[in-house]
Amino acid sequence: MAVASKLGRGYSGDGFRSSFQRLRVRLESDGKIDSRLTFHGLPHTVTTKLADAGGDAETIAAVTGHKSVAMVKHYTESHDKKKLAHAAIKLINTD
Repeated sequence: MAVASKLGRGYSGDGFRSSFQRLRVRLESDGKIDSRLTFHGLPHTVTTKLADAGGDAETIAAVTGHKSVAMVKHYTESHDKKKLAHAAIKLINTD
């Protein structure tokens, strides 16, 4: 999967990483994000957002470019447990 630049051409991995870092520094200095945002965190964030929206592992893998559903499940495992815990608490609170 390729991400297009402003010119409509695909970024190289290094080019995308450089653009991301420049944007991250600008947004952090503007107070819009904090220092916890990392390049490596992008796939995790996208995976979590798609899982929140109800995406299944195969759909998420198609979007994120993960080669295996197992890796998607790795990224969503803690999120899935949290969702199940919230659902369980709702069941308890319906008394």
